[in-house]
Amino acid sequence: MELIFKQALKIDEDVIKIKVKKYQIRNSDVFLLGYPKSGTTWAQELIWLILNDLNYDGAKAFVDERVPVLEMCAYWKGDAQSNAIPECHKNSMEFAYKLKDPRCIKTHSRWEYLPDELLNDTKNSKMMALVITGITYYTFGTAETNPIFSL
Repeated sequence: MELIFKQALKIDEDVIKIKVKKYQIRNSDVFLLGYPKSGTTWAQELIWLILNDLNYDGAKAFVDERVPVLEMCAYWKGDAQSNAIPECHKNSMEFAYKLKDPRCIKTHSRWEYLPDELLNDTKNSKMMALVITGITYYTFGTAETNPIFSL
């Protein structure tokens, strides 16, 4: 099944519902959970800096290469072969898996679509949730246009 945003962004729902669920997490992982447009990019910068002893030189790298969005590869359905798409986006799950510990991983997925190991508490990883809703989220995508993010 294919879901489509108002902005015509195609989503491979199977990646989110199946592959992300089976994603192997580590005890040292830090997950950042939040709705789109809720301040997660700002928070991922802060978390990465804290986990990396305020390494401002390292922070000059593209933020999604330091804190990948786990399900980002689902958003590039059909476009994954393009060289214009960064590796951290078109192969986000593999990219995140190769990061050194501690990894910080961001997701906009609903609770039930998070990795099973995270939900079952089989690892000692950390979760940080941004609980901010508002008009920016509403205009970006609502439950009617994108059930992956529905409240």
